[in-house]
Amino acid sequence: GRNIPRLRDKMRMVYWNQDGFKTALCSVPPLGQKQSMLMLSNHCGIADKLGTLRDKFRKLYSVRSHVHHYEEYVELPFFDDTLEILSGVIDDYRYLDTVQPPANRPRSLRDLLV
Repeated sequence: GRNIPRLRDKMRMVYWNQDGFKTALCSVPPLGQKQSMLMLSNHCGIADKLGTLRDKFRKLYSVRSHVHHYEEYVELPFFDDTLEILSGVIDDYRYLDTVQPPANRPRSLRDLLV
């Protein structure tokens, strides 16, 4: 618990999702470890990771590497459509990361209800 506020101060979270991560101690740690922690996060930092995955996919797909494993189950245009959707998600996250908070932004959910 003590490190969470310190971690929160170092993270640059978008104004509309300041609590975009959750942490938990796992009751059963992996073999050889004393403790295990799980962190789930929802923030715009994922755009870079998704971009890296997209670029690696493009490189492999350009030479049709491993595609034969999937041709029985999906049509080739599916890959192109999925790549377009993924690029849109990346663009959305990058845009949201640049959005400035409005001057009259609510400080809490209660402010929205009043």
